[in-house]
Amino acid sequence: MKIGELARITGCPVTRIRFYEQKGLLPMPSRTPGGQRNYSDKAIERLDFISTCRANGMKLGDVAQSMTIY
Repeated sequence: MKIGELARITGCPVTRIRFYEQKGLLPMPSRTPGGQRNYSDKAIERLDFISTCRANGMKLGDVAQSMTIY
């Protein structure tokens, strides 16, 4: 799915999705031949996990540490 669809499904802004990629919380997605990001359903689960952690006051470093367990 494209980044806009992922943002719509998760309620996470596109800019935040890109930020999480840069910080290593989301793995870099595959790319279409045209260069567009192509996310799997796993990205939905990870974004939901990250959003839940952040909503509960976890810092990004703590979320990243938790991702190794998740």
